[in-house]
Amino acid sequence: MAKKPRNNANSTPVRTVDSAEFLGQNRDQHAPTSPKADIASTNATGTEFANLSKILEELQKFRTDLNALRSDFTGFRSELSSSLKSCCLRVDKVEDRMETLEKRMESFGEADIEEISKLKNTISTLENQINDREQQSLSNDIEISGIPEGSGENVIHIATLIASKLGMTLEERDVVHAYRKGTKREGKPSRPRTISVRFVRQNVRDKFLKNARVRRRTTTENMNLPGEPTIFYVNERLTKMNQTLFQKAREIRKQKNWKYIWTHNGHVLARKEEGKAVHRISNLDAVDKTFGL
Repeated sequence: MAKKPRNNANSTPVRTVDSAEFLGQNRDQHAPTSPKADIASTNATGTEFANLSKILEELQKFRTDLNALRSDFTGFRSELSSSLKSCCLRVDKVEDRMETLEKRMESFGEADIEEISKLKNTISTLENQINDREQQSLSNDIEISGIPEGSGENVIHIATLIASKLGMTLEERDVVHAYRKGTKREGKPSRPRTISVRFVRQNVRDKFLKNARVRRRTTTENMNLPGEPTIFYVNERLTKMNQTLFQKAREIRKQKNWKYIWTHNGHVLARKEEGKAVHRISNLDAVDKTFGL
């Protein structure tokens, strides 16, 4: 087949090609157009590589953070699960106790309820007896409020001055002790503390109270006490329980328009108006019954 002539238009004259021209054409086809274009292409490739590297680093960081978050969430879910279990156990215990109490309440009969009522009455009776004995121990005591307080004062001497102001003679030997109740407050001026006085005999105390009731709204004028003259008040000393009863009775008296609330020998007494019956208030239940609450 190699000996046969090729049908390739042999009529075309043969032209020799200059090697320099041939090399120039190949160089023009494969070489870059200019040095600047070559540099720009290189720079573009480097920038894209740098951008890809940064993206890869960010992806790696994100993957690390995601793994850490997944680990934290797993721990939180474990803690939450244990907390819920603990709460459920506590709720179950409370429900069991409630069921036990309900069953015990259902098992209570009339005899048990009556027994509880008796116990309450017994406790109330004992409280009243203790309060009466405590009040009896204060049968020689009075309280004086509204007397200005000074530094280095002699409280027993003040008591004798007050007695003289009320029209009676009181000697220091008639007083067991006298003192200001509570702790002295430093700084801003405040209401003076109450004076508590205990007498040797109850008849001296009764006379003191009687003269104070006759000479109500007497002031400290001409008693050489600090400050401006003020009105002072004398009352028998009450136990804490009787003080509470007296204060509550006075509050309700204003609401119910009762005229008289007073104390006598440690007893809290109330009368709606002149000519009506006198009621003794010995406990909180008596307050409600007296005023019809």
